[in-house]
Amino acid sequence: MGSTLSVGHRERLSYEFDNLMSNPHASLGLLLSVTAIFTLFGGVIYYLLHTSGELGFFESLFRAWTFVADPGTHAGEEGFGSRLASLLITAGGFVSFALLIGLISESVQTKVEDLRKGKNRVLEKGHTLVLGWNSKIFSFLDNLAIANESEDNGTVVILADDISKEEMEDAIRENCNLRGTKVVCRSGNMVCVGDLKKVSAEKAKCVVILTDESNKSTSDARALRTVLALMRGIQSLSGHIVVEVVAKECSDLLELVGDGRVVPLVAHEMTGRLLIQCARQPGLAEVYINLLSFDDSEFYLFPWPEKLGTKKFSEVLYWFDGATVVGVNTKEGKMLLNPSEETDVRPGDRVLVLAEDDSTYNIRESPVDVSKYQAKIQGAGRTFVKSKSDHLPVNILFCGWRTNIEELLQQLDEFLSPGSTVTIMSPLNTKGMEVRSSSREYSFLWMEDKH
Repeated sequence: MGSTLSVGHRERLSYEFDNLMSNPHASLGLLLSVTAIFTLFGGVIYYLLHTSGELGFFESLFRAWTFVADPGTHAGEEGFGSRLASLLITAGGFVSFALLIGLISESVQTKVEDLRKGKNRVLEKGHTLVLGWNSKIFSFLDNLAIANESEDNGTVVILADDISKEEMEDAIRENCNLRGTKVVCRSGNMVCVGDLKKVSAEKAKCVVILTDESNKSTSDARALRTVLALMRGIQSLSGHIVVEVVAKECSDLLELVGDGRVVPLVAHEMTGRLLIQCARQPGLAEVYINLLSFDDSEFYLFPWPEKLGTKKFSEVLYWFDGATVVGVNTKEGKMLLNPSEETDVRPGDRVLVLAEDDSTYNIRESPVDVSKYQAKIQGAGRTFVKSKSDHLPVNILFCGWRTNIEELLQQLDEFLSPGSTVTIMSPLNTKGMEVRSSSREYSFLWMEDKH
């Protein structure tokens, strides 16, 4: 019975000590307590064993403190009692010194670990915030780095919850040419308001939410929760939000929740449309590559100045140096590509231009005087007539299968001539392909199924 009680007491003391040491300030308190105990008891022992008896109690306490703080102090003691007392106190000082070294080492290690894990707050503003991590991140950073070459302090902050900070930094270092762009990585929960504030989401000029490629079935739900966290939890959010969406049906819901500040992009749908266009017109892929990357010319939106008032689109064409005007983004949010010449461009609208970089074009003090070029312009007019080959049937081969194959076929249906053939080569059996593509009847498309 006594042994059982003794073990129980030891376990209780060990349990209480563990709880005490779990407090972040417990180590410092333990060090101060041990030092005070050695100083107090050491002072009493030194006072009692000091052979000369000339020192008072408080002077003995001070001597004990010097023995604890500096082990070499006891070397000048004389007499057996004084030397024994100083030796005992100095031994206690070694324990205090060991605790001090351990405390400093633990504090430094904890701080280094926090820095490595990216737990400290990001103090950036005007940065691009990326939430999530997938295979598109490297291409995204490469193109953004090219775009940021004209900026002195281009910064990208990445917050991901399925990869550590060290892994992100290593992968970016191996796969990206940042060209001076600063990339800050943090590990955290992208749907947690606290973690969003940690990466200064409220000061970001743009927030990009990437899909979760490892679990696409729940990726859109996570994106919706992230948008809700940004819109409801970050009160002073200043930038717009671009969301990569898996299912097209989620786009309307994201736009509704985002209150006009969310731009959903269905990546596979956009890719499918580009695929159809490039298949119809050889060479068009090179055009898209140049337009959608930052290597050559790309699109920019320029706010139409208030001082210039309302102008016709035909007049706006001559107000830019180093850029070609191709459209207008109205203040209501409607994008007009190649609008009619009589379209009004008002203050608050944004002019869509094609330029080499945002630093290579500007608006003129006055429009270009085209009167001296009028004769050349009138003489350069041509009439283009479609060739007969544009109306002939064509054969197109699809290799593989996509979940939105029917949408691709519908787009082809709008362009191809009667008698055209689409051959689908897929590992799916013929019955499965017929079921998946039978919800719409194609009037002039003949689909051959091969597997």
